[in-house]
Amino acid sequence: MTVLAILRWPSDRLRDVSEPVTDEELHSEALRTLVRDMHETMLARKGAGIAAVQVGVPKRLFLKLHDDSLIDPPTSIAFVNPVLVSASVERETEEEGCLSVSGVSLPVERAKSVVLHALDLDGKKFTTEAMGTYARVLQHEMDHLGGKCIPDGLSQAQRDMMRRKLKSRKWTRRR
Repeated sequence: MTVLAILRWPSDRLRDVSEPVTDEELHSEALRTLVRDMHETMLARKGAGIAAVQVGVPKRLFLKLHDDSLIDPPTSIAFVNPVLVSASVERETEEEGCLSVSGVSLPVERAKSVVLHALDLDGKKFTTEAMGTYARVLQHEMDHLGGKCIPDGLSQAQRDMMRRKLKSRKWTRRR
């Protein structure tokens, strides 16, 4: 297994809208290898989720770290071709981090609960109803699949300030 390089904001590649995983890809060893490598990358970077586009693969695929801290080693749940079915009207704003914007947390408003349909790695359909932090992580990863990253919601002046801050910390831009 390999720890993959993560694209860093403001890389233009993070704005790629992810394409659906095809049936052929779903049943390939290449996809299973990608998922294993994404899992290792997420653990190495201490993330709660990771989208394929963050490692340069613009496919509708993301992982969410399993919430049960008693599982050793930690596992993750793969969401293939996820679709947001519904989101609650009730919203909340919380600080949110991102593997592509390491070391920075931003306030992000999200729905308190969501329902997603997706496929697992065996191609079986499943539905997830999520609230709280779980719902927040799912929405965050869905944003990545749509070509959005949390700094994109900032004003131009805030994004410019963030770029300067990241640059001063020797943050290197990877394309």
